Amino acid sequence: MGPTRRLAFDPGGAKALEWTIIIGLIVSGAVAAIAILGAWLCGPFASLRAPLGR
Repeated sequence: MGPTRRLAFDPGGAKALEWTIIIGLIVSGAVAAIAILGAWLCGPFASLRAPLGR
């Protein structure tokens, strides 16, 4: 019973959760980078955000 339970739990549950977290981090990181670059490249937004960021 032990090995069967472990096999059913490890590949499916843990790795699926890991991939979901990794993909979520990559996607949110890309979205944040695009948003920050877009705001930085636009003049007014950059001057508005400069005091807040630094």
